[in-house]
Amino acid sequence: EAIIRTSVVYSFCEKHQEHDAYLYRENYADARDALFPRNYHGNRRAAYQKNMSKLIEILNSKLSDRAPHRPFVDHYLEKYGTVPLWVLANDLTFGNISHFYQLMKRGEQNSACKAIHGISGTSGRLTPHMLLRSLRVLVDFRNLCAHDERLYCAVCDGATFRDMVAYLRNVLPHEELNAFLDEVNLLLAKYRDRLHGVTIAGLANDMGFQSRQ
Repeated sequence: EAIIRTSVVYSFCEKHQEHDAYLYRENYADARDALFPRNYHGNRRAAYQKNMSKLIEILNSKLSDRAPHRPFVDHYLEKYGTVPLWVLANDLTFGNISHFYQLMKRGEQNSACKAIHGISGTSGRLTPHMLLRSLRVLVDFRNLCAHDERLYCAVCDGATFRDMVAYLRNVLPHEELNAFLDEVNLLLAKYRDRLHGVTIAGLANDMGFQSRQ
């Protein structure tokens, strides 16, 4: 989440250096060039207008006098009268960042993809569509974790746990992803002899992985 947030915000701010640039629609993609999932079949113009209005509303609400502010937001408002995006981003949710990315201009999306790819070290190229798909799935799985819901057998936007790991591979350094997978395998080994009515092989299959016997 931190890698994606930093890469997206830096790519936007690099092209739009005014502190309040993120509050103006002209600094985002227009309806014709907006990024959508490849399998999206709805009314793109209507969806764009809805998403754009919602994003600007959320960003403005973070600065509103009627809303409580995080201390760092208060500091910038009181001292400078504006809050740069790289500061405000710390008060945006992962979902907010995903929507922000989707509405960015294509060149800035490419810059964000390039920055994330440089960190993950994954072979091949990370395209704007690939990152959008990754974000949609990772945001949903992240929200499941935040609400302590069952994760191993979850399916989010058609993606399984194994798919989620594949999308993590697009954005995480190899060592972090491998450490995560090692922890999963350690948990499976730890509870191998403590389960009733379910087997380790069954759990692994539900996750989309082949069990290590």
